Formats: sequence, C-alpha cells, structure tokens
Amino acid sequence: MSSYAPGQPMNWHDEAFEYVKQLPPYDYKRHLEWFKTDCRGNLEQYGRALELYIGRGVGDPNQGFAMVPIYDLFNHGNANNHNTRITYDFGVNLAMYATNDIKKGEQLFNSYGEGTPELFRDYGFVEPYPQLWDLGNGIRFRLVSTDRASFSQLNNRPRTREDFFQRVSSLHNHLLNLQIPQHTNKIKSTLPALAQHATQFFKSFTQLGKQLNFTHTVPLSYEDQLDVARAYRAALLHAIETAANALPVANSSHDPEDLHSQQDTGITSSSSSISLEDKNDEL
Repeated sequence: MSSYAPGQPMNWHDEAFEYVKQLPPYDYKRHLEWFKTDCRGNLEQYGRALELYIGRGVGDPNQGFAMVPIYDLFNHGNANNHNTRITYDFGVNLAMYATNDIKKGEQLFNSYGEGTPELFRDYGFVEPYPQLWDLGNGIRFRLVSTDRASFSQLNNRPRTREDFFQRVSSLHNHLLNLQIPQHTNKIKSTLPALAQHATQFFKSFTQLGKQLNFTHTVPLSYEDQLDVARAYRAALLHAIETAANALPVANSSHDPEDLHSQQDTGITSSSSSISLEDKNDEL
C-alpha cells in the first residue's frame, strides 16, 4: 500500500492536465474540492489518504466506504472478465462470491464502477471494450468493439450522423486540433499525428499500451502523464467516430432504430486495448 501510486489526473502536473481538463467527465477536481470544502482537509497532510480513499475504497454513498485489504488488490473487470461480486453489511461483515467458475491460477476481477470517463478520472486508466461513454446532451453509447457502437435508448439521442457531429463538434474539433508535444522516445515510432484517422491512431496505442506497462507503484512522471493523456484522447476520438458511423446520414433509407439498437444494459467497466494497466497488482 505504501508504494501504491494511482496516477489520478487530479494530481497531474498542470501542463499535462491541460490536455485532459476539457474532456469528459470534466469534473476531474471534484474529489479535491469535496475534501477541501466538506472535509476541510489539508491536502499537504492528508493528500495521500485522499488518493487511497478514491483508489482503494469499497462501498457506496448510502452505506459508506471502507478499506478492505486483499479485496482492494483486485483489478477492475468489465462485462467480459468481471468474475466476482461482494455483499456487505457495513461495519459488520463483507462477503465475496464468484460469479462464474474460476480456474486455478485465473485472475480475480472486481468492478470499480461504470463509465469510461469516470474510471479514467478516478483511477487513471483507459478501459477495454466494452466502453461506456456518456458525453451529455443525449449522447450515451457503448463501444462494444473496435468498430461497433450501440446507443442508449434516450428520448433525445441523436438520430442522424449530422445531428451527432453537431452535438459533439466542439469536443471533436478539440481532439483533432490539439496535439501533445513529443517528450519520450518510446512512442516516436508508433505515434502518428493526432489529426490522423481515428482508427489508425487508436491502433497505434494498442502496442503502446503494452510497451508502457504502468504498474502504479511509483508516481507517474510528467512524460508518463502525457502518454496517458494521449491514450485517453485517442480512445475518446475513436469512440466518437465509431459512434457516428453507427448512425445513418440524413435522408438515408436506413432507420437508426435498426442500427445496433439494443438497449444499454449498464455493463460495468475496466482498463484498455490501447490500454494502460490499472493497478496491475498480483495476489
């Protein structure tokens, strides 16, 4: 625990934070503000405790939160690999159950919550598929795979590609036009320009994620923070363009209800194929 360094964007260098602060979920400093105003906490004295509370706490707002040794070592798993669940009577007991057969030596996963942007804010990683993106303004979709998106059945969801891009135009332009300067040799050969087609850009990070292998055992350097920011920006850009392609163009003969129209069922989320590992702890 003493070596755990979650790498949450709220604690990044100001220069690195500039590259994510205008991206969903936007409220990256919410925990710092809560700690200073509601808890009247001193960040110089207790900032480390706040990091651990966010990155390791187990519980919910109704019953409270607690630190649970061993269980908090589990990595986050989404619908594809989440294989445990917990029940607890707060202050009395906590029980963990397997949700399917688990082979000897197989890794255990719990769930850190739902929402790709929110997981990035609280834990500092980009989750694998399926990813759940809520961009506001009626835009909520699940990136099921690298080339398939499914929109939530919101009444005000976009019905055409043109409507979708109009709603996300500011965010989309920001992702295309703002490039992060190069500061590390390990990505120069794999990182194309940010304005490249999103699919190609996204693929370049598949290999990058494997190379970086952040273990969250030492604080991220400024260069590492830039790499994480690149990964998140690439994931978001790819998600936007993939979601747009799931919608028909205006006046086309396709009914948007027929395009990946299954309802959002609230699958929980995790870390990515461009992915930077989350805690990478081993039991």
